[in-house]
Amino acid sequence: MRKSTFLLPAAFLLFSVFLLAGCISSPPAEDTRNPFPTVSAAPYRNVFHMQPVQDMAELDGKLYILGGDSKGSSIYQYVDDKIAPKKVFELGYRNNSDPRFKGESLEMNSLAVYGGRLYAAGMPGLFALRQDGSWEDLNYQVPGQLTANRAEIGRIKVLGGELQAAIYYPVSVHESGSILYNGSIAKLAGTAWQVLPGNFDYPISTPISDLEVAGGKLYVAEDSYKVYQYVTEGTPSFKNLVGGSSTDGNYANLYQFIRLGSDGQELYACGKGSKIYRFAGSSWQLLHEVANRCAFFKSVDGVLYVGTNGYGKTSGQPTLPSEVGLFRIAGGKVEQVATVPINNSKPVLQSVTSIAKHGGELIVGSDWGDLYKVRDGKLEKMEFYKD
Repeated sequence: MRKSTFLLPAAFLLFSVFLLAGCISSPPAEDTRNPFPTVSAAPYRNVFHMQPVQDMAELDGKLYILGGDSKGSSIYQYVDDKIAPKKVFELGYRNNSDPRFKGESLEMNSLAVYGGRLYAAGMPGLFALRQDGSWEDLNYQVPGQLTANRAEIGRIKVLGGELQAAIYYPVSVHESGSILYNGSIAKLAGTAWQVLPGNFDYPISTPISDLEVAGGKLYVAEDSYKVYQYVTEGTPSFKNLVGGSSTDGNYANLYQFIRLGSDGQELYACGKGSKIYRFAGSSWQLLHEVANRCAFFKSVDGVLYVGTNGYGKTSGQPTLPSEVGLFRIAGGKVEQVATVPINNSKPVLQSVTSIAKHGGELIVGSDWGDLYKVRDGKLEKMEFYKD
């Protein structure tokens, strides 16, 4: 009996030790410190951004998006609303040492569909999409060009059924060692550029930024201050249409980064002077003021659209909602299609840089590398995520 009496207290002590050590489970006491149930955090998803969108074009039911800056360019193929656009072309970034470009700007600026092919152009030259999905470098020569250097392209457009380019090509080397360029308009003729004959009223000192046809006449914008009309009567020439001062009857405050557009008959222009003009035969008519400048003019289904760059007003005044966003020109008037929210006197979306119609909807690109759908007078952001 003495032996069994000793074992009972020992067993009780051992049970208590195991209980304290947690080896024997017991119902947990209610925790009143956090009355809310624990919710698992949503998994983090990497938001997908493209490079600043420069242009968009549709070929065979597929939407292609050109993005780029001075360090490189990429072309993306839009898949659908849920899948991030697929990169199908890249120039620069990982291959900056490419000997073809010798440290030049690798920024592409425009897309065009011509002859059933998609073309991309910019400072590095001209490229075309092959049937197998690869890209061909079309380093076509311009008559009189220095063959050691590539021609730069300020913009390509299909005008009058032909692929035409605002081209800036090297012609000689100055005694200082700098390269001298000529600027003109060239048509793609087989495997070469055919430059339009004729000289400019003033020597071209900056690249040509845009070209357009209105009322059957060709117009050209120099990157700074001037717009020219190509005159074919007599000796072909490029005639300047912009006066040099506000006292001139044909003056227009276009300044830099000039863009041209047409509704088929009328010519429109806008630059960093923050104003949209219509060319009225011999003078410029002011239609609308924008925050900074226009990023593009582009016709979609016969409607001419204008996108603005809202990086602060040149006057330094607060930006107004009526000065930024997406616009269209109808009946000689500028109408706002979609607004951009203003926060602390600055637009939330800085620039509407391009437009295309895909799947029955208008899609615009931005300089932040995002895409938006135009719905009910607003820009609805399309969210994409990395895999």
